[in-house]
Amino acid sequence: MRESQLRFTRLLALTVSGLLASGQFLSGAPVASWSSSPDLPTELIRATGVYFPANGRFYAMGGRMSDAFGSEMTAPYEYNPKTNTWKFKTAPLPDNQVCNMACGVLSVGRTPYIYCVGGTTGGGAMTATKRAFRYNPVTDIIETVGIEPWNESAPNTVPGGFAVVQNKLYIMGGLTIGHEVTNRIFEFTPENSPGSQWTQKSATLPVALAYIPAAAVGNLIFTAGGSTFVPCNLTETTNSYVYDPVKDSISLIANIPRATGETHAVSVANEMWVLGGGRTAPQPSSEVNIYNPSTGQWRVGLPLSTSQRNFAAASDGARVFLAGGYNSTPAPLKTSQVYLSSSSIPVPAVATEKDSTARP
Repeated sequence: MRESQLRFTRLLALTVSGLLASGQFLSGAPVASWSSSPDLPTELIRATGVYFPANGRFYAMGGRMSDAFGSEMTAPYEYNPKTNTWKFKTAPLPDNQVCNMACGVLSVGRTPYIYCVGGTTGGGAMTATKRAFRYNPVTDIIETVGIEPWNESAPNTVPGGFAVVQNKLYIMGGLTIGHEVTNRIFEFTPENSPGSQWTQKSATLPVALAYIPAAAVGNLIFTAGGSTFVPCNLTETTNSYVYDPVKDSISLIANIPRATGETHAVSVANEMWVLGGGRTAPQPSSEVNIYNPSTGQWRVGLPLSTSQRNFAAASDGARVFLAGGYNSTPAPLKTSQVYLSSSSIPVPAVATEKDSTARP
């Protein structure tokens, strides 16, 4: 009996030490935070972030290392949260028009892929592609055959906001380089045959916008901010909407409290999080704005570690992954960070009296 009590005392002491070391004590509630993860091998701007549930990894698709032509990143970056490491993948992207793409996870049959649409180059390019491709992170293979190009009618248009609902990719608005922004909404269905994969929807954005933060929450797509364009100036807005793909209808929601654009929104715990962003001084921002669809209210979350825009970002519903972007200089970054919510941080198990009687 005395031996079992001593064993329990030692287990309890070790558990308390672990809780103290991790900042978790008494309440047992882990503290949510943004934490630095390893730097990317290179600076990276205007890449698109995608979380791939099949292997639990975060991908930065495309982008470029600087604003110079020829600096495009023509292979995917992969971040493994388990090993906390980045690495280049070997699959080459189809071309160098890989900045500001619209990407999302879609399945054909039972196989998930990362689909990407559109994009442009660096160096002040005045052209953009309508090309679409898919990437299989498991096999590290990229394919274009049988994938219909985006049916946007205006040439040289960069996709605006984008999100996936019920295995369909939606693109909302966009920038026709050097001319105007658009209000059109498009739907891509990967399992349809070429010629019927793209549909232009009847609904349109109430205001034409580019670089729109958008995220799917349930079967709805929420947007907040985005940029208007008067040649050659982009101006962030507070315009905020909800789009219902089934009804093909768009409605106003409460505007985001600050103007923003050139950033991303992600879905965390059934809410939309708008991460930093903005180009017009004193932007970019580090602020995180959170919209709750159930209450229709905005609140402020934990800020990013630094003020930044045009980074790659994605969420698995609890964690948020962020990499690269411009800082306020604006200089390209190679830093990355991860948001860990209280529900995504493991809490050490506490020994019980039942544990104390266990035998090795």
